[in-house]
Amino acid sequence: MGEHMQMGVAVATVNTPIITLMQQMVPPAFLGRTFSVLMTVATLGMPVTLLAISPVVDRYPASLFFTVAGSVTLLMALAWAWVVLSERGAPDLNVEAQTIGAS
Repeated sequence: MGEHMQMGVAVATVNTPIITLMQQMVPPAFLGRTFSVLMTVATLGMPVTLLAISPVVDRYPASLFFTVAGSVTLLMALAWAWVVLSERGAPDLNVEAQTIGAS
């Protein structure tokens, strides 16, 4: 029971920053298309993953599967966030000087 709760918390913890980053980085005109593709891939991925993983879960405890899946999900989200944040330019905090100089 505890593993299920941990998995739920991990998914919520990972999905929130991913969706937030996507909303910030994807141009507004492409948000609908981007999230449509994301949801389609996620929906198709569930049955395919279950088919691929079911023989493994038959041999090992299900809690091990949830622990590994949650850990991989968290690591991939952290890696993705690191890549996105490293590609982002530093914010220009000198906005006031730019508007004064432009006048």
